[in-house]
Amino acid sequence: MAEQELNKKLAEWAGFTWHEQRELVDGPLMHGQWYEDGHWDYHGECWYEGGSGEKTHFWQDRLPDFPHDLNACFRWIIPLVSGWDMGSTHDGRTAATVWDHKKAKIRRGFDKEAAMALCKAFEELRKEG
Repeated sequence: MAEQELNKKLAEWAGFTWHEQRELVDGPLMHGQWYEDGHWDYHGECWYEGGSGEKTHFWQDRLPDFPHDLNACFRWIIPLVSGWDMGSTHDGRTAATVWDHKKAKIRRGFDKEAAMALCKAFEELRKEG
């Protein structure tokens, strides 16, 4: 599966939603602006980035980069599973394990990048329903 497709699926699993239609976006930072090309939101809230003096802006077409950003995985994906573990294989890859006690499922992912290994394990768990 392509990284971009995997990232989108994981984002949707984490609670991000794509809104295709033109819509009025309300919120403390949007001032009732219209967005023509669709946008992502997170659990019904517009998806913003910013803080620490940075200009806060609306992410119209970008999501957290789960396959390359371990912090994004820990912020949005790890809370959705019952537990996780990471280690190294004999060939230097990262071995990530995630589990869901409710579904009695444990899934593993392997990759040279830790974030991608976690993403692969999450995707396997997500495929199970």
